[in-house]
Amino acid sequence: MYCPSTGKSRPLNQFISLRVLSSDGKFLCPECGQKCKHQTSFDMHMLLHSDARPFPCHYCEESFRSNGEMNRHIRLVHKLQPYVCHTCGMDFFLKSGLK
Repeated sequence: MYCPSTGKSRPLNQFISLRVLSSDGKFLCPECGQKCKHQTSFDMHMLLHSDARPFPCHYCEESFRSNGEMNRHIRLVHKLQPYVCHTCGMDFFLKSGLK
């Protein structure tokens, strides 16, 4: 991944360790300027600017940048609906759909 601060390319794990705090104490993305309140959300945001795909699909060879992208893929491509309502028989991808 390209680092605009140094003008050099670095592996993603080194890039994530270079956190920049904005004047209001939030994590500032050097690529697009987005601010994140928490370090974990900043790290997830930085994956959007990289080619890293650390979330593999358990049903095929695809990998994704976020858990949300992977879940969407599973729901749409593999049509997996793991939660079944015992009252009406409908299938849901998320457990919250049973409510």
